[in-house]
Amino acid sequence: MADETKEELIEEIRLLQKRIAELETLDSERKQQQREEEGIRRLATVVRDSNDAVTLQDLDGRITAWNRGAELMYGYSEKEALGMNIEYLTPPGKVAEQKEFTRRLIGGEVVTSFETQRVTKEGNILDVWLTVTKLVDDTGKPIGTASTERDITEQKRKEEVLRESESRYRLLADNAMDIIWTSDMNLSFTYFSPSVMQVLGYTVKEILTKRVEDFLTPDSIQLAGRVLLEEIAKDSLPGADLSRSRMLELQHIRKDGAIIWVQILMSFLRDQAHRPIGILGITRDITERKKQEEQIRHAAEEWRTTFDSITDLVSIIDREFRLVKVNKATAHAFGVDHTEIIGKTCYELMHGSKEPWPDCPHKKTLETGTPTTVEFFNSFLRIYLEVSTSPIFDDKGKVVATVHIAKDITQRKEMEKSQRLAQLGGLIAAMAHEVNNPLMIISGNAQLCLMEEIQSDTVKNNLKIIVEECRRAKDIIQRLLKFSRPSKGEIKEADINKNIEAMVDIVEHQFKLINVEIKRNYQKNLPLISIDEPQMQEVFMNLINNASEAMPGGGAITITTSLEGDFLRLDFKDTGSGMTEEAKKRLFEPFFTTKEKGTGLGLAVCYGIIKAHNGELKFESKLNKGTTATVLLPLGGVKHNV
Repeated sequence: MADETKEELIEEIRLLQKRIAELETLDSERKQQQREEEGIRRLATVVRDSNDAVTLQDLDGRITAWNRGAELMYGYSEKEALGMNIEYLTPPGKVAEQKEFTRRLIGGEVVTSFETQRVTKEGNILDVWLTVTKLVDDTGKPIGTASTERDITEQKRKEEVLRESESRYRLLADNAMDIIWTSDMNLSFTYFSPSVMQVLGYTVKEILTKRVEDFLTPDSIQLAGRVLLEEIAKDSLPGADLSRSRMLELQHIRKDGAIIWVQILMSFLRDQAHRPIGILGITRDITERKKQEEQIRHAAEEWRTTFDSITDLVSIIDREFRLVKVNKATAHAFGVDHTEIIGKTCYELMHGSKEPWPDCPHKKTLETGTPTTVEFFNSFLRIYLEVSTSPIFDDKGKVVATVHIAKDITQRKEMEKSQRLAQLGGLIAAMAHEVNNPLMIISGNAQLCLMEEIQSDTVKNNLKIIVEECRRAKDIIQRLLKFSRPSKGEIKEADINKNIEAMVDIVEHQFKLINVEIKRNYQKNLPLISIDEPQMQEVFMNLINNASEAMPGGGAITITTSLEGDFLRLDFKDTGSGMTEEAKKRLFEPFFTTKEKGTGLGLAVCYGIIKAHNGELKFESKLNKGTTATVLLPLGGVKHNV
């Protein structure tokens, strides 16, 4: 009995152990299942949220699963896509391909990934990369397919653009007249375009075996090396422009030994970290351009030499009256370097004014587009100038500047005046001889008549008029003779201020009666000067009287004496009505006058006297602003009688 009980107990323990083992197995299987289910859930989440389109189809092609990536890619919602045949997503030309690879996959062939096309809900064609897997049940029987599809449309477009770009660049490189080349950082060449044959005479195969020293002159080798080191150094600077390029001109040695000039545009080739790993260069043959530049430089040098060899004052002036170019004669005339003149206005240089001269030939040429010529006395240079301006046109026919040529015509003017004076002198001498004798007879007889008893007052007055007019005619004849042949007076040293003051004393009281004030501005201690005093006093009296007559309503005459270099300067300035340009041009012409009773000889006589003293007489005048007569007398004076 006890043995049976023992056996039963052992059996129960055995059954209990077996049951515990089964329970442990079931618990392990349950945990494994939970892990698998968790993995499936995670996988489902990954599949659901994937950017790629993940779909399942049954053996008839009906869609049984549709993730979020498929919705975004094709535009169909999950509700719309489930049950739809995959052929709706297949372009007509790809339907047969779709059926064929499905058949092969179900038939047991290995079909993994390939490129195909799909159609979106909007009808757009997408290029996709398709990865397909066969689905089987527990028995291994095929029940459908699983597809993962990635949109590669943009990638394909970029690849196509890249291929086209590479093709174009290759075509350009192969057909370009310039040499396109690449090298590593040690200047070992890795590529040359075929144009190297035309430029340097080497085939591509030959040139790739050459070193840079083989086709660069020694000076060019040094320059190229220095530039390369500079560019490498720049790369290490903060903020360096990594897309920069550098241009330089070098001399190449052709295969036949000829030396040519080239222009090279170079930049660095860089890796993904933007570090320089090589050089890209474009080499252009500029030999002809260099020859043309040398010809142009030579022509420009010849032009400059010719330009500076002209003794006339030549300049080019733009539309703003600025001097653009001047020759050496212009700079020399004004006593400055030509760089000091460039940029100044012509009226500032020529006339010392702040606005264009009224008769400015440059202004007239700009307005009319035709050459213009004027003559005037330049007070700064103290010479007469003949100025001509010719237009410079742009390609549209607009005047953009003028060529301004100023010729010194002082000698010609003096010769013309001398000729006129000589001719006039002969005429006056002859006329004086012919007129003086009958004039003396008339005057003498009239005076004899007056010495007798004359009862008629009318006759007596008429005789007095005859005597007075004869005296006046004689005076005019004497002035004419003095004009044509200044008297040979005595030359001696004199005080110029005292000589002027002597004339002022004579007229000052009379001038006060007509409201004309004389203001003195004499510089003290002026040096004595050698002059013919009577003749010079006649000049001063003439200038003072002219100033007074220019102010019929009264005004002021300012007389200023000063030293100006090697000259005594005497200015007689009035506040009168001024002169017209026409009057200024004809001031010294004999018999030209603007006065009602003038003879037109006063200033002509003055001019002759001043020139005989090696001096200068000039006038500055503006309408309604008065006139200044200036006498310049050399300190050395004259050494002989005038």
